[in-house]
Amino acid sequence: QRQLEKGDDGRKYITSVDFAAGESAWADYTVIKVFDYTDERAYEVFHYRVKGGDMPIPLQYKMVEDIYLRFPGKLIIDASALGGKNALQFLKHLNPIGLQMTSRMKGELLSTLKVALDGGQSEKYRRQKVVGDFGEITDNNPDWGNVRLLNVSESVRELVDYKLDDKKLRTDCVMTIAQAIYFVEYRRPAK
Repeated sequence: QRQLEKGDDGRKYITSVDFAAGESAWADYTVIKVFDYTDERAYEVFHYRVKGGDMPIPLQYKMVEDIYLRFPGKLIIDASALGGKNALQFLKHLNPIGLQMTSRMKGELLSTLKVALDGGQSEKYRRQKVVGDFGEITDNNPDWGNVRLLNVSESVRELVDYKLDDKKLRTDCVMTIAQAIYFVEYRRPAK
């Protein structure tokens, strides 16, 4: 999997953004990820991350717009924090989808991501765990999972370290991925 600089015609893209939050924006990160969901799997094709205090907010909005224009499709933003609410206004010409990040919504996003990582409803990509006689677990599908991510160290670290009590964890990449996958998975026909 490699990062693309722009999208290809005829592909479906979703740009997912988690802006650096409120008071701690100087220490928090703004994360922008783009996924191609044309096929059954969602492929991360672009990643950008910047410390909130290192780039003025108007430039962050401009960066989101530039990336969105390179990968035309859908734009989804965490609209619950002040940065997201302002972003919805500044980027309204792009028709962003604003998610209100309640604890219930966060639970749905993370649950959907977990299921998609295991292959979701896919017959082809569903994980097929088999428990052996001695409790060992193997998988009959070596190519499982409905999500393919770029090898980005920050994303890997956040996903590996993530736990439900995430108050003291950095979760910008995890939530950006979860928003995009939530959008993608809920638009698939149910099986």
